[in-house]
Amino acid sequence: MKKTLTLLFILFFLCFQHSDLLAQKKAKKKGEKASVELADKYFENMDYYLASQEYEKVYAEEPGNNYVCYRLAEAYRFHFNYPSAEKYYKISVEKALPDFPLARYWYALMLKLNGKYEEAEKQFQEFINENPNPDSETKKYRDQAEIDKDGCTLAIDEMKKPVRDYEFFNLKTPVNSVESDYSPVIFENDSTIVVTSARPESIGESEYGMLGGEYSDNFRFKKEGSTWKQMDDKDKFSVVNSKFNESGGSFNKDRTKFYFTRCDEPVKTGKIIAYECAIYVTKLENGKWTNPVKLNENINYPKTYNVQPSVSPNADTMFFVSKREGGLGMHDIYYSTCNGDDNWGKAINMGTEINTPGIDMSPCYYPADRTLFFSTNGREGFGGLDIFMAKGKNFTEEVQNVGLPFNSSKDDFYFVVGEKKGYLASNRDGGIGNDDIYMFLIESKQALIAQVDKDSLQEAQSISIVGTLVDEETHQPASDVGVILKNEKNETLKRTTTNEKGTFRYENLKPDNYKVTLEDKDAKITAEIKYLVEDVKVKSSDQPVSRVLFENIYFDFDKFDLRPEAKKTLDDLCAYCKKHPEVQIEMNAYTDSYGSDEYNVALSEKRGIKASEYLKSKGLDKSALVVNALGEGKPLVANKNAIGRQLNRRVEFHIIGGPGYQAKAMTYIIEPKVTIEEIAKKYKMSVEELKKLNNLKGQNLEAFTPLRVRRTGDADIVAPSTMAEVDRDEDDVNPNGFVATINKKAAPLNEGEDYYIAESGNTVFSISRLFGMTPEELIQLNSLKDNTIFAGQKLKVKMNANASGAGKYSVKDGDSIDSIAKKFGLTIEELKDLNKLEGYSVKKGMILRVNK
Repeated sequence: MKKTLTLLFILFFLCFQHSDLLAQKKAKKKGEKASVELADKYFENMDYYLASQEYEKVYAEEPGNNYVCYRLAEAYRFHFNYPSAEKYYKISVEKALPDFPLARYWYALMLKLNGKYEEAEKQFQEFINENPNPDSETKKYRDQAEIDKDGCTLAIDEMKKPVRDYEFFNLKTPVNSVESDYSPVIFENDSTIVVTSARPESIGESEYGMLGGEYSDNFRFKKEGSTWKQMDDKDKFSVVNSKFNESGGSFNKDRTKFYFTRCDEPVKTGKIIAYECAIYVTKLENGKWTNPVKLNENINYPKTYNVQPSVSPNADTMFFVSKREGGLGMHDIYYSTCNGDDNWGKAINMGTEINTPGIDMSPCYYPADRTLFFSTNGREGFGGLDIFMAKGKNFTEEVQNVGLPFNSSKDDFYFVVGEKKGYLASNRDGGIGNDDIYMFLIESKQALIAQVDKDSLQEAQSISIVGTLVDEETHQPASDVGVILKNEKNETLKRTTTNEKGTFRYENLKPDNYKVTLEDKDAKITAEIKYLVEDVKVKSSDQPVSRVLFENIYFDFDKFDLRPEAKKTLDDLCAYCKKHPEVQIEMNAYTDSYGSDEYNVALSEKRGIKASEYLKSKGLDKSALVVNALGEGKPLVANKNAIGRQLNRRVEFHIIGGPGYQAKAMTYIIEPKVTIEEIAKKYKMSVEELKKLNNLKGQNLEAFTPLRVRRTGDADIVAPSTMAEVDRDEDDVNPNGFVATINKKAAPLNEGEDYYIAESGNTVFSISRLFGMTPEELIQLNSLKDNTIFAGQKLKVKMNANASGAGKYSVKDGDSIDSIAKKFGLTIEELKDLNKLEGYSVKKGMILRVNK
């Protein structure tokens, strides 16, 4: 790693060195080849790559040389070749632990950094057990082993959680290079960033004397379409770069100031020349960035290391990292407030709530959630440096690991978030260079529980997916948790909930590629997933895929309450399911065509939930129920008239797997002015049979509402007499029968008039109010005898185009209820309540109240 972070870790490891190094010298035998001397020289000069190559040559010839084996492991660790370091530490543990007592600690750490958490956890515990009463020098390792062991436990538990899909991915060239690319900073928007890089284009010295490679500079990139391009330098942003190492930092809200790090003060320690770092600011004036100015000594404490600034939007508070005296660890996070014009006050250590004895670095303040993100190796984590977040007043709430996919078994740092996207740096496996920039969405699209690969399914006729969720803290079953089944295109297929045992299941599925995801309503990075996944199984079956329609239930216009006959249908369904507990019931919920897609999906979801809640109240297992909210999609019949719309306002119930079901009822839409006796006679039923089938208390019927009747002959779920009317135009439907006689003879419209088709629930008062008329005017205009109207009745209304006034709005062509609500800053429900609207549809000329 050719950058500042590399130096941090080398210094960290050196500070943790033990007398093992002296023991190594003492263990060296006379007569060893000169290549060992050369390897030792490379090692002492911190040229660990060349040292590892020399030690490899010796060890190949002398596999019993324990000194070289341990030294080889050390060299590999120092230049971050963790797999090779693991290999040789393991040999040292097995063959020379008494000579190198820290070998087990480093072996455990390498296992952890290589993602082998369970084995690492055991090795850390072994090290702890081997050092029950450590001396002061060994105690720091024992204490760190406790932290690392807890980190392994955390990682094992976190990997049981559903993994949110933040579309996390590695940015390709030119953002990332084969060198180290890190410290991303969001510039103008989420798609313009500043990146620190040690690529050859850097303008600094040709070689960084301590670690090799180029000095680092700041580079800007902008995403155009799907391609990232390096930005031009018309505004002279390159003024932030020099012949020294630079690193990114933070912009103020209006992007007129950029705070960054420059390491330009040489400090010699023995033979090694390092550079102290300081925080600078450059300002955008007249479209050009000015020469950087070093901040005052409250920020840049003299002769010490001060880096990685992150400022609040108004640049009145700065978080940064420093090695000044009085700190708690190797590098601590401090904050300072500004008195104006970059006059920064005394720096305050953020204390034990944030800082640890290890490295604490790369703070990033996220104002939207008042959260401070930072990285540390001093807390329980997945790997070396992990990203954490702190919330609350003064960030005193419990610090949390941000988890997967942001943290890995390697080092993850420089976490920054914008409006919808975020970035971080990591040296995890699979990158382009030493450290790479990764991009992600702030809100997850899904939290993955399990994935099914059809190639792993051997000649199954059908499959079932069964799993269990438990509460993260109590490990008790997590009930009433939504679980979604998706196909390989990420399209939602079904939704179910966990039962009292925390179990979810999908039965009798066609063998295919599937994703099982958590219904994650608060999917932001700062929201923690509170469930663990246990025991997910995919079971194959030789039972063919079976899906049989049980019956439908229907709803009133824009309502999700269960009608009486719907409850009777659900009672019958419960009785069937209790006889056949192996089946799963798939509910598809729909609406008619009135309303926007978004509104109708929400309404259909309420209908599905209402039905499922009723079934659960009757004792059905929650995991046996699947609910799909499909809005106005897949109408049963055309939405051309009141009959068709009524049939489309439904929830279908399909039996998945299990014996077939023979329906005995079908749906009839009540014709106006027909009696219950006439209907019973038509379908060869008694009145009591008809009332029982529909949960009816009395004998009054409402036109254009559903009624269950006895199924006859080859009839399907809808009565033939009802199906015969669904394709008729609206004008052919009126309260005097299904075929219009009166409306066709209606007088022609006069100027300023139009027709309105009454919906279920409309009254003379509500309709007149919608169009700015009095009830008397509406009655007189339509020659009505009284206030009685019927669903589907065509009524003449006056458009009143000029009736808008203060707090009122006249509906125009192209308006919809949602567009009007947005226009006046209302929710749809508020607009409906203000105007006593029974439904979602609005019509040109309606006069709506728009003031609360």
